[in-house]
Amino acid sequence: MSFRVFAVGAGDFHFVKDGCLEGSDFDTMKTVSTLSTMEPSKMGVAGAAADKYLPSAGLADLAGSVATLEFLHLLNDTVDWLAVNAGDDSSISVFAKQPHPLWPDTVRFSVYNFAPGDNPGAEFVRTIGQGLKDTDLDNFGVLAALVSVLAKYSDFITGKPITPRINIELTKSS
Repeated sequence: MSFRVFAVGAGDFHFVKDGCLEGSDFDTMKTVSTLSTMEPSKMGVAGAAADKYLPSAGLADLAGSVATLEFLHLLNDTVDWLAVNAGDDSSISVFAKQPHPLWPDTVRFSVYNFAPGDNPGAEFVRTIGQGLKDTDLDNFGVLAALVSVLAKYSDFITGKPITPRINIELTKSS
């Protein structure tokens, strides 16, 4: 299966990508827990991967887990950077949609309002996690797409007097 990403942000930012591959699922609570305990370094990521996955995982599972943790680290860094530059009305909103041919579509909407505590990246994942799960978009490909969109938006507003505000739409292919 695949999904579509569409994003618009303050400052006339636009991003569209169709046919994104989903990849394997990830557990939202395990993700938040990992983000909360990860050190802000490559050794911290490797240590979190070893602690969480090495004892019982095969090589393919371990490689996927390390890649997921790398994307989590990137997502955490990007959301942290946006939080540093956030104003009163800054936000990241995520609209997730799973179309169904015979019954109403499953739609979820989540907003992270940049009222960060200790870990904005984990707070962001916690905010959008249930909506992604409800729409069957809680997978590696969506995580990678979120990193890509937020990194592009971060680069787009760097050096500009723009308050970070972005809307991201994720639509699962039917």
